[in-house]
Amino acid sequence: MMALEEDLRAQLMATEIRNIRGRGPIEVKVDQFAAFQLVGVLQLAWRHPGLSDDMRDTIEQFGRGLQRAFDGPDTPQLALTLEQGWHREFDR
Repeated sequence: MMALEEDLRAQLMATEIRNIRGRGPIEVKVDQFAAFQLVGVLQLAWRHPGLSDDMRDTIEQFGRGLQRAFDGPDTPQLALTLEQGWHREFDR
């Protein structure tokens, strides 16, 4: 019984995903410290070996959008650290 319910939910979700594709951006507000943490978490997820190229592109696009909050003159080290997070040669 549970498998049938899960299959139905998956079908409904697939329809919903098709319907929202291309709807456009949503606005999200987050404080700067949380944005810094989120970029780091997104960079960690971005490294997952099972991600498709589309998923990796989406994560990077969103993460880099958050990263722009640190492009000011008062956060040069944070900006550098976040940028390094997109480059595997800086992984430890």
